[in-house]
Amino acid sequence: MDNILHFFRDPLFGVAILIAIIAFIALATYFWNIHAKKRQQDSIEHFMKLFDNMSIDEVAQETLLKLGESLPALQFLAETYSRMGNYERSMKLYVAILECDLDYASRLKNLQSLGEVYFCAGFLERAKKILLEVLKNQPRNPQALCLLMRTYESLELYDEACDALGCLEELGLEAKKIQLNRAYFFLKKSFMQIDEQSLLQLLQHNAALLSYALDKLKIHNLSLFWKIFKQCNQGEEILDILWNIKKDELLKNMYECPLIEDICAAKGYIKLSRNCTVFELEALSCLQKAGIFGDLEFIYCCKECKESYPLRFERCLGCGELLSVELTFIVRKAKNETCQPLL
Repeated sequence: MDNILHFFRDPLFGVAILIAIIAFIALATYFWNIHAKKRQQDSIEHFMKLFDNMSIDEVAQETLLKLGESLPALQFLAETYSRMGNYERSMKLYVAILECDLDYASRLKNLQSLGEVYFCAGFLERAKKILLEVLKNQPRNPQALCLLMRTYESLELYDEACDALGCLEELGLEAKKIQLNRAYFFLKKSFMQIDEQSLLQLLQHNAALLSYALDKLKIHNLSLFWKIFKQCNQGEEILDILWNIKKDELLKNMYECPLIEDICAAKGYIKLSRNCTVFELEALSCLQKAGIFGDLEFIYCCKECKESYPLRFERCLGCGELLSVELTFIVRKAKNETCQPLL
């Protein structure tokens, strides 16, 4: 008995037990990681069965059969087709790529790219399912989270979009962008029900939402539109919104703001004894005096990626930046004698 007790008191026995515990934990962790990776791969393979009914692009299939190392070329081709707007061809190429023998990280990357193509093509439900599968395996993927947020936004699921935004906040997205997106989702969700005081308070804390709110109020509540416009300090940034307002409304409110007077003069409704503050409006006013009808052409440029569009946008289609419109305008010949813009 004494020998047994002496054995347990031996320091080498304690060291052996410690090594055994460490070895057991290491082996358990190793086998658990293998099981987790196997489970993730099985989940992705099971998910890929959803695309069995999609025919693989024949060119991609033939290329894969002939050249085993053509995968980067196929990925480049799929991205090119997506940028060109040929989303159907791009989808088929990505499905062909996903049927190759890919490692775990490459499969997830290409699956995310496929989800982005579905989003751009307008297949929002499929894009949502793919992005959720990607995030199931890579929960801290900011690109997938951002795209999922935009997908929920397009589906008008604003509560779910806010949940995705909360995840992005945890990953360190800029606080200013978080606040703006959250306020934007709230306004989109409750625009028709929000009271005047709450709207004014919201716009006071999120000035970037002003142009969006004015654009909507011009259609749904013109009296509130003018009330907010008189309180805000907006000028040329919303010239396109003011330009399309009816003649009687412009004349009724022209003394509230010099810019409204300039617009009325540029359209030929009144004659000013002073020069217009905006060069393009002064040019149109001079053309009116000479009996030549002109108009303004508006161009909407994203401040972040510098992409330009013919219509005002809320979220840039290129980079996804919210309310990043930079308005520019040029004088052009009117398409009709009443000088009414076509938009």
